[in-house]
Amino acid sequence: MTAHVPPQPEDQLADVLAALQAHVDDAQIHARQEAEVAKSDRSNRFTLLYVHAFFAILVAPLCVWHGIVTGLSGPSWSVARAIPGVPYSIGTVLFAGGVILALATAARSRAWIIAGLAAILSWYVIIALTFSGAVVLWLDAGAPLARQQVPATYAVLVYAGYAAILGIHLRTVVRAVRDLPGP
Repeated sequence: MTAHVPPQPEDQLADVLAALQAHVDDAQIHARQEAEVAKSDRSNRFTLLYVHAFFAILVAPLCVWHGIVTGLSGPSWSVARAIPGVPYSIGTVLFAGGVILALATAARSRAWIIAGLAAILSWYVIIALTFSGAVVLWLDAGAPLARQQVPATYAVLVYAGYAAILGIHLRTVVRAVRDLPGP
């Protein structure tokens, strides 16, 4: 029968060091993966800011053009027509917000990114509220029974939904400013 040889201190130390090295290797792999995710997340945030800017710049002149061509004569625009300078005033808010956001994103300027998003958000809120007002006036007039001059009731939810999404993006940017260089 062979006698059991107790492990030598050198062997125990080697085992402990090997286990420690395995933990360090795992931690390094995890840190690299987390860094890649963070980099991707930041890139996606900036891409999304550019998307908001692009569509604001694109939609603004179409909003003005629609207002010029139609005179905003549809029932959904009944409240919006009371805004001074409409369609130019609301188109300008959206266009300016898009330009500010695009330039601020390129410059990584926190304050101006927030300003651009806030301008675009204000446009969505203006449209959602004025369309809501048109629906309220329509309901108050008993028009649902007559089924004439129906405002686009679905549009209230579309623009309110966009406003909510943009508000969440704005909140995210405000919370994430620590990740952005600059003033």
